[in-house]
Amino acid sequence: MGADRWNDEGVQGTLGGGVRLASSGDLVEARVGVNTWFSDAGFSTAETSLRARSSAERRGTVVTASTAVQFASRQTPFDLWWAGDTGVVRPALLRAHPALTQGKLRTDRLGRTVIQGSIEAQRWWRVAGPVSAAAAAFVDAARTALRVDQSARNDVDVGIGARFSVPGMAGVLRVDLGKGLRDGRTAASFVYEP
Repeated sequence: MGADRWNDEGVQGTLGGGVRLASSGDLVEARVGVNTWFSDAGFSTAETSLRARSSAERRGTVVTASTAVQFASRQTPFDLWWAGDTGVVRPALLRAHPALTQGKLRTDRLGRTVIQGSIEAQRWWRVAGPVSAAAAAFVDAARTALRVDQSARNDVDVGIGARFSVPGMAGVLRVDLGKGLRDGRTAASFVYEP
C-alpha cells in the first residue's frame, strides 16, 4: 500500500500483494504477485514465476530451471512495463539484453507481456576456506509482446558465467557473459542474486 507520482499521471494510490509457495528444502518455489494503482485511469501489473533446482547445496553439479509470465494492463506507464534483462532492472533473465543503457530504460526492449524461461547448469568447488565458486552455462529465452509498436520479439541467449558464495550471504554473486542468438548482442553482467 502506498502512493506513486508520475509527471503525466499525477499521484496515484497503490496496493500490491503476493504469495510465495516453496517445497521443503526450497527445491521448488512458486510466486504470484499483483500491483494495482487507483485513479480515473487505473492500471495493474501481475507476475507469476516458478523455479526449480536439483539441490539447495552449493556443492557439485546443480541444475536450475525457471519460468515467468508477466503482464501489464493497457494504461500502465512505460517505466513499469516488463522486459527480459540481465537481472539488474527486471527479474526475467535475458542475459545478453540489458534493459538499461547508460541509466535509461531501452523502450525497444519493453512490452506489456513477457513470457520467459531459463535453464542453467553450475559446477561448484570450495575455493579457499569457506568461499565457494562455480562455473555456469545457461540458456535464456523470452517472448516480449504488446510492445510500443505492438509487435512481438523472440530472443534466445546463451552464455557462461561464474558464481561466488560466502557464508553469511544468503545469495550468490553472479558474473555472466551472454550472447544473443537472434541478433548477436553480447553483454556482461555482475549481479547479486538473493
